[in-house]
Amino acid sequence: MDAIDEILPALQAKAAERGYDALSHAERVVLDVTEVEAQVNNGGFDQFFYNRSGDRAQESIAALEEIGAQETAALLKLACGRFPGKAPSAEWFVRQKQLLEDVADEAFDDLDERFFGVSTNPSARRPLRRKASESNRTG
Repeated sequence: MDAIDEILPALQAKAAERGYDALSHAERVVLDVTEVEAQVNNGGFDQFFYNRSGDRAQESIAALEEIGAQETAALLKLACGRFPGKAPSAEWFVRQKQLLEDVADEAFDDLDERFFGVSTNPSARRPLRRKASESNRTG
């Protein structure tokens, strides 16, 4: 078990009980990055946007950039650009309607394939794990 696995359940519980805004900056970074990874690994970018994780797409891009996951941040930016107006709605119901009516079923297939190429590289997650470990020691 690594630092992320140890702190993630507590972060998720804190966010559920107190709200996302109650999290520290470092906690939000960890939560946003792990949500991108979990959702896209489980069902592609379509699942990321279909679920509540898509509410924080812009924050997730910033979190990925902050930890040095530039390739994944770039893929998420490209995925966002496939929505009307080049951005998904931050509102869940509106974004679901966008996905069902305005975004082609295969809109993210090429990005999913590219993501899986990045995420299978063990070094792609090292910056997150290092940052989480450092944050856990200092806070």
